[in-house]
Amino acid sequence: MDITKATPSWQNAIAFCCKQNIPITIMTQTTVEAQVASSNFDALAFELKHAEDFKTSETFYFEPNYEVDTQDDKDFGKMGRIWDGKQLIGTFYYCDWRKRWVTTPFYLGVKYIKNNESYLRFFETNQLAEKYIKRLYQQR
Repeated sequence: MDITKATPSWQNAIAFCCKQNIPITIMTQTTVEAQVASSNFDALAFELKHAEDFKTSETFYFEPNYEVDTQDDKDFGKMGRIWDGKQLIGTFYYCDWRKRWVTTPFYLGVKYIKNNESYLRFFETNQLAEKYIKRLYQQR
């Protein structure tokens, strides 16, 4: 087998892109030369400023993807569970004798809460209980 015939050349790749209406960006030598950093550019100061801006930023660069489902529990009745991907971050259920929603968070930021009794809270709605668990999980 002749390897030169088996692998497409760059001309074949361009022809393929043209047939598929795929835009091709070609950088000319003058474009490349204009992107070269000037001699008085301080790369270390740039990196430090970038790192400081990143630390002080209060915005999330991604939207957390939480999923809430319910499961029948023999002790608590219908119990809500909050997931971040495959990780269970907390549960909540309705307490009949208190007439409130009880939360059981499992994480404080990235730290697993071993003794979560101190983080148990009671809320009037299940939406408030969900927000509380999510807020504890997002503390990083």
